[in-house]
This record gives sequence, C-alpha cells and structure tokens, in this order.
Amino acid sequence: MIIKFLVFILFAGQVYYAQNLIRADIQDKKLEDFVKFENEIGSKLYKSDESHISFKPVLEPVIFERKEKEIPNLLVFYTPYKDGSTIAEILYEWDIRNFDKSDNVQKSLSFDKAMIKKYREIVYEISKKYGKSIQEGNIDDLGLLNSDGIKRSDEWKINDSFTINSYIVLSEYRKEDGMATIIPTHKIRLYVTNGRDIEN
Repeated sequence: MIIKFLVFILFAGQVYYAQNLIRADIQDKKLEDFVKFENEIGSKLYKSDESHISFKPVLEPVIFERKEKEIPNLLVFYTPYKDGSTIAEILYEWDIRNFDKSDNVQKSLSFDKAMIKKYREIVYEISKKYGKSIQEGNIDDLGLLNSDGIKRSDEWKINDSFTINSYIVLSEYRKEDGMATIIPTHKIRLYVTNGRDIEN
C-alpha cells in the first residue's frame, strides 16, 4: 500500500512538472530565472547559425533545446530587453526545419497526429489558466494534409501588455511552380509577449 502511494505521488509530480514546462509567467521575470529553469530540467544551449539583427529595444535571444519523443525537439527562444534583462518575449518552437533543412521532408500520419496532440495540449493548458482563446482555422480534416494542409491559430489577450499567441501548420504537400516551390511544413509556434511594444 505504501509503495502504491509513493508511486502515485511520483507519477503525480511528473504530470504536474510536465504541464509547467510551458512558462507563461514572464512578467517582471529576468533572463537568469529562465536560464536556471532550463538548466534544472536538463535542456542544452542551442547555437543557431543564423545572424540576429534587431533595431528593437531587445537583445539577441538565448536559445535552449529540449528533447522530445515523437515530434521535433523544442527550441525555446528567450528575448530580453536591453535595459535590465527582463524578458520581452518567449518563443516556443517545434519545427522540423530547425533540424533538417531539405525541401522535401514528408512525415507519417502518426507524426502529424502527435503534433496535433501537442498543440491541443498547449491550448488546453493555457486556456485553463487564461480562459478561452480567439481561434481561427481548424486541424480536424486530416485529408487536407496532402493538398492545402491544415492550420490553426489561437490568441489570448490577457491585458494591454501581456499576450499569448500560438499556431500550428501541417502539410505533406510539395509542388514546384516556376521559380516558387511549395514544401511540406511541420511547425508549432507559441509566443508569450510581455510589457512594452517590442515592435517599436
């Protein structure tokens, strides 16, 4: 009986922990708080080969990579303000092209279903805390994966200085049309934006 109880406590702790890997509590938080968190959960620092030039009042993002099982590894981009290093924005990104730049990466239906499951979990967890999102599009018709693709976006506008936006795009379709090429896409993004308008 004691062993069963301990197993339950351990399992419950893992579920709670997993649900809190998406951090939306960024107001008044500093970059160092999130670096410490990423180190605690075993993430590794990710070095991007892309240059970052910004005229906004923010520094270059610090990027961490987290392991995933059925979907692309998660990259978390922490963008701090230049003054004070409080966080301006966090981007959570699951995208095949972060790890495979080829133009014809097609995936299985089970992979696409795993991406959809992840997206629904994200929306559920955020909605549980911040209320129902403003939704556009849908990801129900899997028959569109080989033609138009499927996509959905969600927005939570908590107040004038705190918004959360997410979207998913899935497509297995590839077409060459003159100079343009449509390529398969497998992407989830979640933005948590804090405070001042970083577009200025």
